[in-house]
Amino acid sequence: MLTARRREKERGQALIVLAFGLLALAAFAGLAIDGGRLYAQRRQTQNAADAAALAGARELAEFISTCASADTTNDNRIAAAIVNIARLNGVDHFSPDGNIEAWYVDADFQPVGHVGWAAGIPYSATGIKTSLTYSDTATFMRIFGRSHLVVTAEALAMIGPVVQANSGILPIAVPEAVVTTFQMNEKFTVFADGLFCHGGNPEKCYLPPADKGITETEKLSPDAFYGWLNLSHVYNNEYWSGGPLNRAFTRSVGSGGCKYKPDGTVDPANTGLKGWLSKTCPYPYPLFAGKREEQEGDYIYGLTGRRSAALFELAANYRKGDVIYWLVFDKVYTPKEMEKTFPGQAPPVGWIMAGGATNPSYYHIVGFTAVELLDIDSRGSQKSITAIFKNAIIGEGMIDPGMGMGSNAAGTCRFPMLVGVKLWE
Repeated sequence: MLTARRREKERGQALIVLAFGLLALAAFAGLAIDGGRLYAQRRQTQNAADAAALAGARELAEFISTCASADTTNDNRIAAAIVNIARLNGVDHFSPDGNIEAWYVDADFQPVGHVGWAAGIPYSATGIKTSLTYSDTATFMRIFGRSHLVVTAEALAMIGPVVQANSGILPIAVPEAVVTTFQMNEKFTVFADGLFCHGGNPEKCYLPPADKGITETEKLSPDAFYGWLNLSHVYNNEYWSGGPLNRAFTRSVGSGGCKYKPDGTVDPANTGLKGWLSKTCPYPYPLFAGKREEQEGDYIYGLTGRRSAALFELAANYRKGDVIYWLVFDKVYTPKEMEKTFPGQAPPVGWIMAGGATNPSYYHIVGFTAVELLDIDSRGSQKSITAIFKNAIIGEGMIDPGMGMGSNAAGTCRFPMLVGVKLWE
């Protein structure tokens, strides 16, 4: 039989084991609860860092694209955008639990100055880097001396000319010479005969003269400045060099609607104008913008005789307030000029004369722009599109970082600069 002293000793040992067991259980519970909170907190903080970097970069992109001042006022605007969007995503800079740091970075991703430090915007600024810290009071982990759960997240958003877009592109192009006459958020009307009118005022219209859009005196097609494109005919100079943009294709898809493969997916090779102008199967191929006055980028065949059809389809598929994307071109080339530009490398003869036109035109694409649709007149005597001009495409294309505020420092700022913003890392 157990003695009373032995029974009491074993009871004491059991209590010690139970105490350690409860302590271990509490530790596991604390790890599970606080660990789950830490994981959720880390994700939330990263989302806030991403959103803050994009918000700051969008403000910076607007300043770059409009040749705005690099002064402390605009620096503070960027800082305010970063702080506000971070707060909306759960990290409040003015709370004891939150902290935000942000830097301007150059085209090489190197910091060139702090955001919001009353020093203005560096002329080499080409992006925004953010570092957000968030802390919260620990629950069970306090038992083990950890009073707070602290996480830090970083993000980088870069700015640069938009060099590729692959969704939502409509077969309409705007001359760069016209684009530069519009102000951001300005209302304008483009008529089917190629006139671009400020504020919809027929007395303030602009048609690019010959010396601003063509490179020779040879007569162009009547459609040369209308900007109605045949997106089934695209040519890129790298077709001959085997570069990453290697392609030149022509497809006689006409003005047909959406076409589908047997598996029910869209068949882009056979979808025509009506399909591309719908919201069901918009233009599916990447389009690449080249640099002004250079040979890189896409050349797109001008669309003849389908302006009315395009307007009808736009009216059927888009409504007031929709944002639609157009291309921007700097020059129009005739077949003769194409042969001069690409000696021995011009597109095949059959491609040049695609569509049977006697004077086809080729638009050299140098950028993309977005407009907010106001009205489409597809049936009147003067068919037209009225829209609000937006000079920057945000998050809609691939960019080539490097278009910074430096243009202001050199005094060579060209409005508008068609720039985009992309979350880089």
